[in-house]
Amino acid sequence: MKIPFADAESLHVMSASAIARRQFSLMLVAAALGGASFPALAETVTVGSQLPALGVVDQHERPLRVEAHTRFLVFAADKAGSDIVNKAMTPHPGAFGERRIVYVADISAMPAMVTRMFALPKLRKLPFAVGLVQKPEITAHLPRKPGEVTLITLEQGRVQAIGYLSTEAALLRSLGIAAS
Repeated sequence: MKIPFADAESLHVMSASAIARRQFSLMLVAAALGGASFPALAETVTVGSQLPALGVVDQHERPLRVEAHTRFLVFAADKAGSDIVNKAMTPHPGAFGERRIVYVADISAMPAMVTRMFALPKLRKLPFAVGLVQKPEITAHLPRKPGEVTLITLEQGRVQAIGYLSTEAALLRSLGIAAS
């Protein structure tokens, strides 16, 4: 039997189980090479787990880290969450140091040109540091809900509580900040 456009000896037919084994092997190789940055294998942090290190820079290109003394990690996974944090915290820039708060925003979905031309100039006007995530695998392990802010309470880097907040008032209340 002749097969058009192909040489019969060069065709290799794989069974479904052979394909599955190959995919699994490729996943193992990718995990070995990429470690925790391989998004399919990233485990979401839970209460009781140690928070992995976050390597981000703020809107002024300064390194921003979650240190052992950090009490709260505020994470905005989307624009709606970021708007909640920015509106709530702009009147309270001193609270970041007083309450040991680190704020991280995932801007990886934003096109680079929009980031440079519009977002960064606006973010640079904020009176507090915002850790900017430009690669989604950096925060793939952080829990999130669309349109909400994730508040992770920490003690010596260990997760004590995880909450999802949908309003500015709820964020301020959870951080122990009186609304102005």
